[in-house]
Amino acid sequence: MRYTFKEVSVPHHDNNRYVDCDILTLGQYLQPTPKHLAVKGFIPPEQFDTWRDFGESIGFLQVVASPLTRSSYHAEQVRALMQQYPR
Repeated sequence: MRYTFKEVSVPHHDNNRYVDCDILTLGQYLQPTPKHLAVKGFIPPEQFDTWRDFGESIGFLQVVASPLTRSSYHAEQVRALMQQYPR
């Protein structure tokens, strides 16, 4: 499980931004136990900065990207953001 920048930054209708997705979280997969898929390689933190900048440039309201990002860590911030920008 490893996406390339090209796969994450798809510039057409398959891109999450074009289907009204407002929040993007990107993190590094970590193998929880030996029974789970192995890590194929680690993504450098600088790559997450590039993905965050790109996500913001195409209009995501929130982009959280780092090796240890997990969407549930920011649940309260997401709720507040959605109240600020209701659909």
